[in-house]
Amino acid sequence: MSARLLFRVEPVAGESPRGYLCRAAHAHGYCSPVSLAQIAGLQASCLDREDTIKQLSYALRLDPEEWRSMCYHHVKGRNRFKQRSFCGQRVSADDLNYRHPRLCSACLRERPIWWAVWDLGLVVACPIHRSLLFNQCPACNRRVAWRRPAVQKCRCGLDFRDLAPEAADSDLVAINAAIYRAAGFPSGEVAELDLTNYCFPREMLELRLGSLLRLILFVGSIREKDTGISGTFTCPNASARSACADSEPWTRAKCFALLRTTAI
Repeated sequence: MSARLLFRVEPVAGESPRGYLCRAAHAHGYCSPVSLAQIAGLQASCLDREDTIKQLSYALRLDPEEWRSMCYHHVKGRNRFKQRSFCGQRVSADDLNYRHPRLCSACLRERPIWWAVWDLGLVVACPIHRSLLFNQCPACNRRVAWRRPAVQKCRCGLDFRDLAPEAADSDLVAINAAIYRAAGFPSGEVAELDLTNYCFPREMLELRLGSLLRLILFVGSIREKDTGISGTFTCPNASARSACADSEPWTRAKCFALLRTTAI
């Protein structure tokens, strides 16, 4: 059996699996989560793979099911290979942002936790602090990487908690608050009022997370001249378009393909 960490770092409900690995490595004085892979006898690219759950959980001093519940593992079943389990819900693998993590500096100041909801590709703002998430370090101008010294620190040494948050417009706050709610994360009292004031359809706010993400992608991809289609929705197109524009480049391109294969 592989080696183990000296002590167990308690997971936090709603924490990103990669964020937990980053936090556990920092708690033990390692410079990045890659060291955890070495302890577990794994390749660095295998840290959050489903077939390494038993081996890695042993090294982390976690129960295998405890670590599995945190991971975005494949949903078993016919025609479900591209679906992932996210905080107890099903989402498409394309809904997840693995490449360039986004963070909220205000949230990190309150508690240095990398929240799972930030791993959703369409989440670009924090409704609690009404600010934009960032994915680039202003000191070294490199994209934020998940292999870094601590959740709150860049590879260059900058402490992300020292960054002043950039305000997000109310449209973006409202649509991200809807995503937070569907994902089971608190969005803050003010953002909840925004949801009420925007008069989003009740049916939209009752959608499961995966369906809501597909709806936002769809509305965000509608061109203004397509009034015949956009007129069927009462939610503001501008907010959805902003979310899509600020998300990963693949988001808009895959929107219609996703909708063709999965009903809302």
